[in-house]
Amino acid sequence: MKYQFNEGSLIFPESAINKTVHMLVLNPETSLTCSMIVSGFLEGETPEQFIDRQMKSLSRQLTQFKEVSRTKAVLGQANEPIEAYLIETQFKQGAQPFFQKQCVALISKEKALVFTINSNQPFSEGDLAAWTVACNSLEFRKNLSA
Repeated sequence: MKYQFNEGSLIFPESAINKTVHMLVLNPETSLTCSMIVSGFLEGETPEQFIDRQMKSLSRQLTQFKEVSRTKAVLGQANEPIEAYLIETQFKQGAQPFFQKQCVALISKEKALVFTINSNQPFSEGDLAAWTVACNSLEFRKNLSA
């Protein structure tokens, strides 16, 4: 497997499974962060079942976890649309409330790119605008394998 990243690439055995997590600090003043991971579905699992499983797992791990909304969306360019789900959640870590927006973008029938913005305060108009730009600008590389 040729594993590619921004700075270069590495060769690993074909049996390697990519569980890379990318983390970006978008605004250090407000603790606004973005994380990204490619996640595989269980055998026979639909995207909706994958999301349900992830939400159930989060609800067990986080205090006062609440799914606020979930909608289907089409992201990317019109000539290469990407099926996705946009999810908004809230939870507490200790006494601190957190706000989260998540996109589950389907790469194939077996896996999805999951990217999430988190903040310890409600999202500003600028945060929401940046989120919209990020979602709508999504493009997958042409050589992604299934």
